[in-house]
Amino acid sequence: MKNILIVGATSAIATACARHWASQHARFFLVARNNEKLSQVADDLRARGASEVILHNLDLNDLGAHEVMLHSVFDAFDRLDITLIRSE
Repeated sequence: MKNILIVGATSAIATACARHWASQHARFFLVARNNEKLSQVADDLRARGASEVILHNLDLNDLGAHEVMLHSVFDAFDRLDITLIRSE
């Protein structure tokens, strides 16, 4: 089972990739600034087979919050197999 971090998880490209991995029962740590869209993506991935989905709200322009997010990722997962960063 893969542990996957997706930053910018609400983008179309990130969602398409995540849907593929969800069918393989991956575990996700999803990061985005819009909580409503992030929750919709999470629900979709769970319905498609994701074994776990953790959400983290972050505005990438807030550089001071990046470290907190990274600590949260590694508190949740012992390792990362895939990291996808999509920013606009």
